[in-house]
Amino acid sequence: TIPESIGNLTNLEHLSIQGSNQLQSLPTSIANLTSLYTLNLVDNGIASIPDSFSNLNNLGNLYLHNNQLTTISENIISGLISLQNLSLYRNELTSIPENICELNLASGDSGLPYIALWGNKLCEEYRYDCFTSDSFDLIEGQDQSNCCEGVNDEGEVDPNWTTCP
Repeated sequence: TIPESIGNLTNLEHLSIQGSNQLQSLPTSIANLTSLYTLNLVDNGIASIPDSFSNLNNLGNLYLHNNQLTTISENIISGLISLQNLSLYRNELTSIPENICELNLASGDSGLPYIALWGNKLCEEYRYDCFTSDSFDLIEGQDQSNCCEGVNDEGEVDPNWTTCP
């Protein structure tokens, strides 16, 4: 467990708590870490992210892969104005907010920003137009088992659509 007092470390720039720490939740005081540039919480059991993450507007790198996230809030996405890398692969995401396409991702070390979403449970309707960019890694490894058959925008039956009768 991360103590609420972590919010007192307002000059902290890098925080890494990864690998079998079995974190399941995050304190809301983490939003006080306004100097935070890299947050690495990989390989834990985190199921949700507090909306207060939207206050981390200096955050450049957010690594949350290999957790148990089922959703990410539109509010969080709108606050991450300095983001270069967002790693959400291998979670349990069944939806993502459309405003993920509005991220003004700064160029990372490779010259490109990067968002990794593969290995979740996202259905076809979450392949927004912005995912055609090289910066998005979404296509491979989606578990379609929670998707229902429906009709897509072209009027064709799409077996990976979550609109259920």
